[in-house]
Amino acid sequence: MRNALGYMNLDGYLKEHTAELKSQSDYSAKLKQVTTYIRLHLSPHARAAKFDKKTLEAIWVFFVLKRLPLNFAVFRTLQFASFKIPDAKISMSRFLKDLENEAASQAAATA
Repeated sequence: MRNALGYMNLDGYLKEHTAELKSQSDYSAKLKQVTTYIRLHLSPHARAAKFDKKTLEAIWVFFVLKRLPLNFAVFRTLQFASFKIPDAKISMSRFLKDLENEAASQAAATA
């Protein structure tokens, strides 16, 4: 379970169980329930049932934009502005091409 959450970059949310919690009589039963609940909600089928591909790509783009360093501030602002356009087609492949072009232009400007 730790590996699955780590693979999804969620390992920062894991906390060690205390000795008090582990000593409870129903610890193993509750641990199994929690593990099953997490597996059910992180499965590809569960994600696909809630979001279509376009929505997931827009979410990915949003989180990538939030993590960009400060020297991408103008790029980030322009990309966020495209989120406000009603018929905008946000795709991860186009975003990555734009990001690659921006990184190349910044590298050329500093060279």
